[in-house]
Amino acid sequence: DSISVEHDRYKKFIEDLSKECASVDFDLVDKGNMHIYNLILSGDIDMADSLLNARGVVEDDVESLLKRREYNKEVEAGLKSSEEEAERNTKALANKYYNRYLLCVEKEEIDSAYYYISRCSRIDKKGVNYQLELADFLAYKREDYEAATEAYQEALERADDRYGAKHKRVVEIYCRIADWYDSLSYYEWACEFVQKAYDLLIEISPNDEMVESLSEKLEELQFMVEIYGSSHS
Repeated sequence: DSISVEHDRYKKFIEDLSKECASVDFDLVDKGNMHIYNLILSGDIDMADSLLNARGVVEDDVESLLKRREYNKEVEAGLKSSEEEAERNTKALANKYYNRYLLCVEKEEIDSAYYYISRCSRIDKKGVNYQLELADFLAYKREDYEAATEAYQEALERADDRYGAKHKRVVEIYCRIADWYDSLSYYEWACEFVQKAYDLLIEISPNDEMVESLSEKLEELQFMVEIYGSSHS
C-alpha cells in the first residue's frame, strides 16, 4: 500500500510538473535544458537530476545573473548621464546662437540673424520655441511667404510630437499663424486659424481666459471677410 501511495504521489508530481512546463517558451530554452526538460516529462528524474547537478549550483547562476543585471544598470545610468550632458550642451549652444540672433536683429543685420535663428532651430531639432521664432522671423523680417508657411507648419508638427495634438501650445501656434495672415490682410485664412484655435481651446480648456478674446477676434475677422472678402490690400 505504501508503495502504491508513493507511486501515486510521484505520478501526481510528474503531472503537476508537466502542466507547469507546458507554459515554457521554447524559443528561450537552450538545447541542454530542453533535454533535461524532456527527461523530466518522460519520468527519468534521476538522469535529469544528474544533468542539472553537472551544470553547477543554481545559486551561482543566480548570483552571476544578478551581477550582470547590476552591471547593465550601471551602463544604463552612464548612458543616461551622457545623454543629459549632451542635452545641456545642446541647449547652451542654442542659447548662444539665440543671443547672437537677437543682437543681429537689433542691428538689422537680417541675413546674419537668419543664419543664427536657423542654427538654433536645427540644434534644438525637436523643440518648438526656436522653430516658431524662425517662422515669425521669416514672416515679418524676411517677408518670405513660402518659407514662413513651411516653418509654421513644422512648428505645428513639432508641437504635435512633443505635446500632442490637443494641447494649448498648438492653440498658441494657430494664433500666431492667424496674426500673420491678418497682418497680410488675408482675412479668410486668418479666420480659419482663429477658428481652429478657438475650437481646440473649447475642447481642452473651455474656461481658459483666452476663449473670450478668441471669440472676439473671430467675430472681428468674420466681419472683415464679409466686407472685403478673403483678402484686402
